[in-house]
Amino acid sequence: MRALLLSLLIGTFLLPVHAQKRVIRLQTSDINVDSIRHYHRILMISEGGTQAEDYMNNLSVELIAALKELNIECKYQYLGDPLTVNTKAALRQVINWEHDALLRFIPLANNDRTRQHDLSYFATQPGYNGQVYRQRPIVTEHIMENAFELSLEENNKNIWTARLESLSHPDKQKMYKRLCTVIMKEMSRFYLIPRE
Repeated sequence: MRALLLSLLIGTFLLPVHAQKRVIRLQTSDINVDSIRHYHRILMISEGGTQAEDYMNNLSVELIAALKELNIECKYQYLGDPLTVNTKAALRQVINWEHDALLRFIPLANNDRTRQHDLSYFATQPGYNGQVYRQRPIVTEHIMENAFELSLEENNKNIWTARLESLSHPDKQKMYKRLCTVIMKEMSRFYLIPRE
């Protein structure tokens, strides 16, 4: 019985820590695909502030590796922060790389915040006639919230558009593998890349 109560008590404390939100959502909103695509070279670009740059640097590594496994050559280029740099001029320089399609990541929201969890629980103190007291451990976590609009363009025509949202810890590198998997599955669902 003690073991059960102890495991419930530990579970009450640890569950909120492990159940912290790690959300990945990808919603396709526009599809103009009339046939199966056979891309050999994809140019991937992004823009935005420092957080968007770090996020995309990590995600692009995973996407380039995943596309390489499908025999699709991919190049990634960060264009800069549109508040300080002329990203259209930067795109004109990069666009010279011969490619079949342009995969664009446009940041919609990049927030970095800290939040606290009140992991309150009740327990009885031994020797105090079963009096109930409350412990209030506070857990602080760092959350990174990102949202991007993805668009795949072929010959200046928009083929596919989606919205990517993620909520995670900034130090979790595994998240980028999961993001890559979600994007690749959605693209293969619409025959934008070969199905494995």
